[in-house]
Amino acid sequence: MKIEIILGIIAFIINAVITYFTGIYTVWYWDLIMVLLLPITFILLLPLYIFFMFVCNLFMRGKKEVNKPKKFASFITKETYKLVLDIFRIKVHHTGLDLVPQNEKFLIISNHRSNWDPFPIGYFFPGNIADVTKPENLTMPVYGNFIKNCAFVPMPREDDFAAVKSIVRASKIIKEQNSSMVIFPEGTRNKTDDILLNFHAGSFKIAQRAKCPIVVVALTNTDTISMNLKRNDIYMDVVKVYTPEEVVAMNTVDLANETSELIKKQYLLRKEGK
Repeated sequence: MKIEIILGIIAFIINAVITYFTGIYTVWYWDLIMVLLLPITFILLLPLYIFFMFVCNLFMRGKKEVNKPKKFASFITKETYKLVLDIFRIKVHHTGLDLVPQNEKFLIISNHRSNWDPFPIGYFFPGNIADVTKPENLTMPVYGNFIKNCAFVPMPREDDFAAVKSIVRASKIIKEQNSSMVIFPEGTRNKTDDILLNFHAGSFKIAQRAKCPIVVVALTNTDTISMNLKRNDIYMDVVKVYTPEEVVAMNTVDLANETSELIKKQYLLRKEGK
């Protein structure tokens, strides 16, 4: 929301300067026209914001691995999540955020049906939320270095040794209280008609190594978001929070099976309009 306010102020200043130096303020209806043009000026500033991110991204190259999020990168990333949600009129209906631990870092487990999935999680959850993500995302020209500096952890899909290193690194980030993490245990976006793909039990080793809570999240309707600026209603429900003691006491296969059933149940409830 802060980025939107900043862009709104800039749009107002631009319109005010144009009004003053052109002298059109002397004609009353031009003042009204300039006010009505404010939303258009705001929209025209969006490409400038993207260019700003692109330039910042170029100069943010640094260490190969960042395990403690940088404040600037975290601020821009979280606020950009909100900006994108608002631009595409995505209304996030969320429940259960009051269950989320406030004074400790945690691992978020969620279903994965869309590229939109990280946006509501990244914005609405408290503090920095770093993703376990595919390596290609960290090389994207506009935001790759931003998310790298937010402590996002790349996990290759076909390299078991590298995947284990990613799990160890993600658990270290949580254990040192640097950032909470989110992982999609399906391993990839679910493009099938099934509610969920099978969860990879290894994803839960992050929480077991870190001895941290697991927050189970069900996302619904993120795969139906349209780009035609029609309002999109999506749902983000925290269905359960496992304590560190519960996480350590269970094996990863049981955690995978139990959390997937919890998400399936909530997903079906939302689809039924409940």
